[in-house]
Amino acid sequence: MSENHSNNERGEALRSLIQYRQPLDSALSVLSSLGWDSKGPVVYLQWDDVARILDRFLAQEMTADQVTDWADLIECREDIGILPGCEFLGDVIFRLANPNINGQITRDVVVELQQQLSMKLMANSNTD
Repeated sequence: MSENHSNNERGEALRSLIQYRQPLDSALSVLSSLGWDSKGPVVYLQWDDVARILDRFLAQEMTADQVTDWADLIECREDIGILPGCEFLGDVIFRLANPNINGQITRDVVVELQQQLSMKLMANSNTD
């Protein structure tokens, strides 16, 4: 298998994970078949990816445990990057991935995170 094909397959599996398109176990199964080695980010976490997960939690389409598991998987992957200027996404992922340190994920917490994301996004768009 060529490296380009492997990166395309890895990228698609990572996008599936980031967007929580299927159960996490399914996405991880594909990713584990590709190995852990990556020469840096293959895909980048976007603001709307995180916002979509927070919206799904508020709509009760995802549980707090599912959000934590998702964020934990995103946080530990070297092949998922965060673009310069979007470092706050890493802070949100850390907050969601570590409820034992940061407190449980609740409706109020998620609404606050959404507000913080919106303010950061507006601040970043004003500097462009």
